[in-house]
Amino acid sequence: MREIKFRAWDNVKSEMYYVGEEGNISFGLDSNGIVAYDITEGEEEFKVLHHLQYMQYTGLKDHNGKEIYEGDILKESVEHGDIITQVVFKDYSWKEKLISSPRNHLRDYFPFGHVNVTVIGNIYENKELLEGE
Repeated sequence: MREIKFRAWDNVKSEMYYVGEEGNISFGLDSNGIVAYDITEGEEEFKVLHHLQYMQYTGLKDHNGKEIYEGDILKESVEHGDIITQVVFKDYSWKEKLISSPRNHLRDYFPFGHVNVTVIGNIYENKELLEGE
């Protein structure tokens, strides 16, 4: 069974938070799903952080051992160049959405789980990668 983990993009501070690695941010669950709180010392009440964008861990790692999350941008080197894809959750499964490739592909989405991929960024910190090559 895969480990269930999340990370979150802060639209206000332009920072990525990883659950369990942030000192002033606490993640939990409520009736609406994941919720994050600012637990800065000295504050009377914990503030809910509504502006975070959550991304789930896929349970897979790239060939360098880096964890792959929803929203990551992957590169796979093939014979005629590089295929660039974005990790998405669609139709109840993880898929790779095609961003660019050396040849035209007939499908926009690919089965997820290649071992030859490298995480080269994500959709928040590396928007320029979404433009393709």
